[in-house]
Amino acid sequence: MNTQKKTISKYKLNNSVIIRVEKDTYLIYDRKSKKLLESDIDPNAYLEDWNNLETDDTTAIKILIDNELVSKISSANSANSANSVNLEDKFIVDDSDGISFMSLRSEINPFWILWEITPKCNLRCIYCLPKHKGTEQEILENKHELTTNELLNIASQIVDAQVFDVTITGGEALLSPSLWPVLEFLNKNGVQCNLLSNGTIINDNLAQKLSTYQITVSVSIDSNKEEINAITRGDNVLERTIRGIDCLKKYNVPVNIICTVNKYNFDYLEELFSWSKSYGIDKMVLQDLRPFKDSELYNSLRLTLSQEGKLRDKLESLTNQYKTYLSSTCELGIFHHRLQPIENQKVMDCPSGDHTAYLDHAGNLYPCNSLISFLMGNVLKENITYLWQKSPAIIKLRKLKNQDVSTIHSCSGCPSTDVCGRGCRGDAELTDGDFLGRPSRCSQKMNEL
Repeated sequence: MNTQKKTISKYKLNNSVIIRVEKDTYLIYDRKSKKLLESDIDPNAYLEDWNNLETDDTTAIKILIDNELVSKISSANSANSANSVNLEDKFIVDDSDGISFMSLRSEINPFWILWEITPKCNLRCIYCLPKHKGTEQEILENKHELTTNELLNIASQIVDAQVFDVTITGGEALLSPSLWPVLEFLNKNGVQCNLLSNGTIINDNLAQKLSTYQITVSVSIDSNKEEINAITRGDNVLERTIRGIDCLKKYNVPVNIICTVNKYNFDYLEELFSWSKSYGIDKMVLQDLRPFKDSELYNSLRLTLSQEGKLRDKLESLTNQYKTYLSSTCELGIFHHRLQPIENQKVMDCPSGDHTAYLDHAGNLYPCNSLISFLMGNVLKENITYLWQKSPAIIKLRKLKNQDVSTIHSCSGCPSTDVCGRGCRGDAELTDGDFLGRPSRCSQKMNEL
């Protein structure tokens, strides 16, 4: 009789791990590490069986351990048993970093929400949405903010909907006193947030307070050169922003930089990357200059046709040089910057309505802050889950997204159709007056200017 003793370990899922049932599969997401795995059975079943196993080499559990999604809670010696359970091959894992959000869709609930918690802002960045919501004084004294209880209602919906990630923005989110109870609630329920800020009002006290939460602060800087940054963000803003970053670093708050690419900073992006990495910034994000109602101003800031022609090579060079340090290029790469033809093209190939959503400061839910005509409803009247599943706007958008690219009448006969990502449909709607029109960055359209 075999009485050999073996050490076995018991595990539990980390508090930052959330499990979502999506049709016939389980999505296992770690909000802290941003890793996403997919399984054909509930990982809690692995853990339940694992606690009774006499072996430490079961593949399914090893994947959870290797991806740091579980924590050991105890170890004990036990006699070997013939009742070990084989839990192999229960995961779909593309690589060591898990699977990509971009390969997934959910008609149950969004995975990621951009939440504008307040319209108030202390800056007047010339390309930002608050510019079109009133004067500076009206923005700072906005009387239409939601109450703390209303914001907590929304935060509770986010938790109930098992949203993977929340990015809180404004305006300037730090101007809202309700930010703190909202962060407290979300963190208590395992939601690790990203906070967007201009950084200018961050001092020692605010940085220390932020350090008590599971949060990353993404700070807006368009250039490390004052004369370039000032064009879009205002005079002497850079110095104040860097002081805010210094405070965050002092209290070990993770800091990213978000840079809005425009014609003035385009030639200095490499210098910004070099500076930010040497300054101890954790990640860099490049985002597109989104069009706005003031077309004359927008056209004065957007990339020139020549710069558009160089954009793909520049993004490729920065991606190769900085690899994981450049965490996102957002919408910049979705246009006519493809080397290989794109097969089976649809009208839209972006995550809006698939897994991302936008909440404005009044609680209105949209697929994206560029698709304002697709208002799903207000989450204080109907909850997030209902609107994501049932609203006429989201149903209409999903049908449009699945249409063949030939539906875009404005693309007919264009020589770049097979290598073009079609651009942003929200951009087309705003600048061309037509959802199926030509976006502002369309090369054919730019040639006509």
